[in-house]
Amino acid sequence: QRATRVLNAALRVSDVTQEGVALVEPLEKSRQPFPDLEAVYVVDASAAAVARICDDFKDPAKPRYLKAHIFFLRRCGDDIIAQIKAEPNLTARLLTLLEINVNYLAVEENVFHMDLSDAMVNLFSDDGADFSTCSSAIVDNFITVCATMNEYPFVRFDMESNLCTKLAMDFQGRFNEFVNKNQSFWWWGDDGEGHGNMAERATLLLFDRAEDLVIPLLHTFTYRAMVHDVLNVRDGVCRFYCGNLSQYHEQDMSPTLHFERDPKVKDNIDTCYLTEEDTAWKEYRELHVGKVIHRLKTDLQRVKESAIGKHQTGDGELSLQEMNQVIKEFPEYQELMEKHRQHLDMTKLCMHKLTTKRLLDVATVEQVMATGVGLDGKTVTSTQLVSEVVALVRRGDLDLAEQTRLLALFLVSQTFASDRDRQSIMAEAARLDTEAASQNGRSVHSVQDSLRNLSRFGVSLSGQPPKPTAEDKRKLLEARRRAETCEDQYGRYVPAVANAVDQFCRRHLSTERYPYVIEPPTSLYQDEGSADAGPSAAGGSKGLGFSFPFGSAFSSKSKAAARPPTPPSSSNGMSGIARSVRRKPSNVELPREEPDTSAFREVTARRRPQGGRVLVFIAGGATPAELSAIQNLMNVHSRDIIVGCTHIVTPKRFVHDLSFVDPNKVEMYYEARAAFEQMRRDAARQQLEEEVEAEARAAPRTIESAKIRAHKGAKKRLGRSFLGCGCMNGPPPHPNTEA
Repeated sequence: QRATRVLNAALRVSDVTQEGVALVEPLEKSRQPFPDLEAVYVVDASAAAVARICDDFKDPAKPRYLKAHIFFLRRCGDDIIAQIKAEPNLTARLLTLLEINVNYLAVEENVFHMDLSDAMVNLFSDDGADFSTCSSAIVDNFITVCATMNEYPFVRFDMESNLCTKLAMDFQGRFNEFVNKNQSFWWWGDDGEGHGNMAERATLLLFDRAEDLVIPLLHTFTYRAMVHDVLNVRDGVCRFYCGNLSQYHEQDMSPTLHFERDPKVKDNIDTCYLTEEDTAWKEYRELHVGKVIHRLKTDLQRVKESAIGKHQTGDGELSLQEMNQVIKEFPEYQELMEKHRQHLDMTKLCMHKLTTKRLLDVATVEQVMATGVGLDGKTVTSTQLVSEVVALVRRGDLDLAEQTRLLALFLVSQTFASDRDRQSIMAEAARLDTEAASQNGRSVHSVQDSLRNLSRFGVSLSGQPPKPTAEDKRKLLEARRRAETCEDQYGRYVPAVANAVDQFCRRHLSTERYPYVIEPPTSLYQDEGSADAGPSAAGGSKGLGFSFPFGSAFSSKSKAAARPPTPPSSSNGMSGIARSVRRKPSNVELPREEPDTSAFREVTARRRPQGGRVLVFIAGGATPAELSAIQNLMNVHSRDIIVGCTHIVTPKRFVHDLSFVDPNKVEMYYEARAAFEQMRRDAARQQLEEEVEAEARAAPRTIESAKIRAHKGAKKRLGRSFLGCGCMNGPPPHPNTEA
């Protein structure tokens, strides 16, 4: 399933079949033998996946496939190699064994995530085994990202975050070892190797979710943020109501809708795939939802006029026959019109919910809490805000999740509120829990528990408030300025991560708060005007005690001569990564194979960036609002900014997971996830059985033919999912092309 999700994010089945692959099937399903064809396995480097591959060749007389080509998504441990060696029938037919370093989901041109949906619970519940496992997975996966993009970044991190500090140190140590063990690896800004000068070296900025707890709770009205906030989106698939809005009663919000292939038949539910192939989604997602409606209507009319103009012979209008001819001759016109119609329905539904729930009133109070000032630029006391928040919570048109968001936002944003005001918010949470228990019985999603769990992110829930610092006063002055100049009164709050990235692009990001693990040479920052803008004058590679694996790493000499024969010392406490499965004799110099990065170069050239890439990573999840804000920074600064995160977190998901950020509830969290996955599997099995029964009633067949049809139906149903195994008609594509 891991390989399915990774490859689904970047490829379609047709992309694979065009390369000579005859059939695409999931590894975990029962598969028909093809003993005359070679098999390509794209799998996670796990014992379970390797066990299934071994089963395919267990019988030497009747192997399922002729030969095997195995591509692991990530680095392969010695235990996995031993597992493969233990099956001689497999090794006898094994032609390819490679690590392709693609253990992430590339969901957009400049956005990826690691599909670690439980990261927030694991990283902030405690510092136990779950924390260690999750943080190690983040580092390992990010190594595959840098290996794919040929980047060896300078690493900067939030000094106030223990999580970011650990991730930065672990990544630097492990990636040093990766570079040392893979002598053919090169990176952009590799001075003296023909890949640009040092100024083109990438920089990694590490953040965690505790950096900004305001933005996951805010209502943001860009199209991207609002779709993920108020509509039913899962894994980039949006199920939404497309009928008469007067008959709308939240029938599109059930999570089980994502188990159904075509729910529109029974309940006016449509499906929109929010991918990079949807040009309308790419064009409109960063706009305000109100502007999207106007743009969609204008563009729809322009498309219609353009299509009609091609067939207009006179000054009169097209006849019905001529209009039908237009439709028949332009299938792409139909597809374009359908996409625009879908987005028009989605924006209308967003506006309907915005109006019926009176979210603009909620957003007004949220912006005051988040920025500290009202529209007039004047400060509002926390006591006044308590009254407004309680009034909104008791208004009656917000569900429990929305009410929890408001109460949590007060505690997160009002750092200087009195203890009495904070206790008033907790008392309101207790009232909501009592009310919910009387109606539905006691629930694991207690509002009070969710608010208490904010303390695990560093939020103070009681005691005397701190005194404002000089930085706090500076932020208040900036908020007043934005209140006077910002056109969107509901978008005055700037995400903290976006603000830090903006400061970095302007070379004003403080190295005291965001230090380097290894400081770059000061010559890169000689044009900066302040001491805080760049590294200290000491420069070099002193940093925090790390060193590059090739001496200074900044000279223009060939690194082939400077590279030491052994990995760097692990005295920093980092465990070394496993050896590459691509073995070679130590005295043989292999030819240098440079991967095909034409796709990256094409995207980069289109953006016309200045300087090296900026890699931004948020542990604990990134919000759609943050993605939109950083996308805008790319255009403002002409920088190539790649945003990564453990997973995409929506306001609903954040509030849900917040209730489980507790060591005593982690087990309950995984039980709930397991129950949901079982429900998904049961629904898929039931749909397949219904499809087979329907075909049997339509045209009775023999038992054997019915089985064949069931197998074909399963393949058709999985057409949108991707592979654990594929059968090839010819030799496998080059591994770099595969990646």
